[in-house]
Amino acid sequence: MRWLHILVILFLIFVGIMFVRSLHFETAPAAPTLNYTTMICDNAYQTETHHDDEDIPYFDVVLHEGCFSGFVSTPTKWRTWQGQILHNQPDAWAAYWFGGWPKPYGPYPMNQINSDQIHFDYTPSNRVRLQGKGTLRFYRITP
Repeated sequence: MRWLHILVILFLIFVGIMFVRSLHFETAPAAPTLNYTTMICDNAYQTETHHDDEDIPYFDVVLHEGCFSGFVSTPTKWRTWQGQILHNQPDAWAAYWFGGWPKPYGPYPMNQINSDQIHFDYTPSNRVRLQGKGTLRFYRITP
């Protein structure tokens, strides 16, 4: 009878070991390291870009990490607009800080920006500071 108990215990240990070995321990992919701050770049006031009076369907902005750019203004005719990261860069991201808003929004990864989850309707200002990685295309949603 004693041998039977020992065999059952060894069998249970064997089954336990096989069960643990069958589990797949997958680690979550590491989040991309962002060089993001809420600081405004030292040269922000010298690098502003204004499209206020232009009647254009889109324009592109090359994003930079580490600080917020000078203001980029969208055409005043644009009521609603959206951004899209170009060139399918998986580590691309963007953060927005609108004139008149007390804090920035984001950072948002490329998949959120390019999946129509981030768009701006009737913002308080057509001026926005940007920070990120990649190239962001601004385009008009409604005429």
